[in-house]
Amino acid sequence: MSTSVVFMGTPEFAVPILQSLIDNPEYDVQAVLTQPDHHIGRKRTLHQSPVKELAEQYNIEVLQPAKLSNLIDAKVRGLRPAPLGNMVIDGLRTKIYDVTPLEEKTDLEPGKVVRVTKHQLVIAAGDGTTYQINKLKPAGKKAMDITSYLNGHKDITEGGQVVSED
Repeated sequence: MSTSVVFMGTPEFAVPILQSLIDNPEYDVQAVLTQPDHHIGRKRTLHQSPVKELAEQYNIEVLQPAKLSNLIDAKVRGLRPAPLGNMVIDGLRTKIYDVTPLEEKTDLEPGKVVRVTKHQLVIAAGDGTTYQINKLKPAGKKAMDITSYLNGHKDITEGGQVVSED
């Protein structure tokens, strides 16, 4: 069974590495992530990265995001210790480290509390979507799971505004 790979690279020196992955039966290159095509010279001709050119020769999907963050899924971000984003919760600038997108829909406006229990905080987001906050770090405090956070914030109520613009 081969290992699925998403290759990230752009310059010429990355081409032999990608080629070796393509040639090795232990790996199955599913996609290539590379910088967007850009214009060069006075004639502004569109230039592809060397990695994109090789990937297209093998009909490998090429992803060229303007911003890398546009492609990162919440599950992948959850594996990294870096925060997903910042927001103001209960008046404090707070880093969010882990969330779970839920299938549950709501009519509440973004930032309102959909549900709060001893171990769960569900927040309304855009287009009626909801997210469960799992781990966060309020300003001046250590990162903590949501249960620990809620133990110190018993004033958070359903329908209340807990999240505001950063």
